[in-house]
Amino acid sequence: MATNELQFLVHFTRTLCISLPSNVASVTSVTFLIQQYENVPSSLFDLYVNDCKLDMSSHVPAFPNIIRARLRGGLRGGKGGFGAMLRSMGKASGAKATTDFGACRDLYGRRLRHVNQEVAMQKWRENGETRLQRKKNEMEDRQELDEETPSGIPGWYLATPSWAEGVKKSYMKRRRNTILCKNWVKAREGGNAVVPVDAPRWWGCPRGRNCDFAHGEAELRGEGLMDFKRAKRNEVQRTKQQELQEYVDFEQEMPEDVLDAIRSELGRRKI
Repeated sequence: MATNELQFLVHFTRTLCISLPSNVASVTSVTFLIQQYENVPSSLFDLYVNDCKLDMSSHVPAFPNIIRARLRGGLRGGKGGFGAMLRSMGKASGAKATTDFGACRDLYGRRLRHVNQEVAMQKWRENGETRLQRKKNEMEDRQELDEETPSGIPGWYLATPSWAEGVKKSYMKRRRNTILCKNWVKAREGGNAVVPVDAPRWWGCPRGRNCDFAHGEAELRGEGLMDFKRAKRNEVQRTKQQELQEYVDFEQEMPEDVLDAIRSELGRRKI
């Protein structure tokens, strides 16, 4: 009596097509053949069909069902929780909130930094005439305040991810570095303070680099920088005008001084 041949598709490191007589087809026989073909001991893998594990006494479904061989073992333990730990650390006092989301991806798999760069390039093209006008007016980039963005983060034109915590529009700080720091100015006024050679730029300010005000012309921006340069030009013009006035006054007083000198010399000769 002829025995029917059954075909079995087994997926492991590759897909195997196994033929077995119907009277000997079992989990044990299929496992033995996989061990022969793949050189992997049968004690290291199990057989699954539709995510259900096959016992040694289970019926082995033939084609078109696919049998998947999976290695046993794995790591013991829970599911992790590392992300929750990072979020709790981010909420701790003194922790800096995340404002850089460039490494995240959107639903199409694109990096958010690439999408944001496309938006930035589009805005750069649209502002071509404005840049030319600023160049004609000899304005520096620092004299222009950062534009407002939906996220409140300078240069980030996309919305922030829903999981982002603590990101507020206060990060924009449009008035940051638009006014000179009073403590910084007071530490240098009068000419008596000696600033160390290797001192940081914010020397004299108790807030240091976290100060919202500018420490010198190099940090000024926006209207504050324009006002500072205007005052500087006015001071130079006032100094030149004062020097010119002193020179003119000296010329007017010169004849009187010369006359006194002549009279003094004549008086000596008479004696």
